[in-house]
Amino acid sequence: MSAILKDQPAAASTIRPDLPHDLETVLNRCLRKDPNRRFQHMADVKISLLPGTENGRDAFFSPDRQWVGFFADGELKKISVQGGAPVTLCDAPFDYGAAWGEDGTIVAALNQQSGLSRAPAAGGRPQPLTKRASGERHTALNDLSHTASNKCV
Repeated sequence: MSAILKDQPAAASTIRPDLPHDLETVLNRCLRKDPNRRFQHMADVKISLLPGTENGRDAFFSPDRQWVGFFADGELKKISVQGGAPVTLCDAPFDYGAAWGEDGTIVAALNQQSGLSRAPAAGGRPQPLTKRASGERHTALNDLSHTASNKCV
């Protein structure tokens, strides 16, 4: 039992030499002993398998399922599910989740100071969508409930 908690497992490629390197990298991250260094969500595992999404997290799909939006390196990005280079949409110093709307915008919690923002899916400057009340703890869920209550900026 102690070995499970403390020792790193043998590399999967020692058991399956034909295992693709990218898959072994994902497996190693899943098996990290420090929970903060593991994937936090299954969507993060999925996005890590798509080339060009290094350091990606909090993935979400476009309504037509042709694009994956994600946060990486302090930016909100998107990448085609067919592959290719990721496209930076806007700065996102702190990612707190996002959703891609049918209207071609992405609603996202981009930082700790403001509420939700609406960013064009084609890229560009995000616009405020909600305002956070003084002293309110920031969560996308709180902001979405404010939006539903018509407390938009």
